[in-house]
Amino acid sequence: MAASARTESFSAVRLDRALLPGMLDQAKGVIIHITSIQRQLPLPDATIAYAAAKAALSNYSKGLSKYLPVELRRVLLLPQALRHCLVLRLLVGLP
Repeated sequence: MAASARTESFSAVRLDRALLPGMLDQAKGVIIHITSIQRQLPLPDATIAYAAAKAALSNYSKGLSKYLPVELRRVLLLPQALRHCLVLRLLVGLP
């Protein structure tokens, strides 16, 4: 469980730490974290470690946004929710 959680969440933290100084120097940038609905609603047949790692990443991302200057944006993507929005747009005929 610990190895999976480390891979799922701490890799994003390490990447942020490597890229943030350059973004701060340029006063622009976007940080994108990809998470899952399992952060709130773990699936019965999924691993607890995955759900815990996604919850940790989501909370880290929200916390990080409070310390970022206005020029830097943070985006939290939920692929499943994104897919549903795109499908609905296609069904309704929206751009």
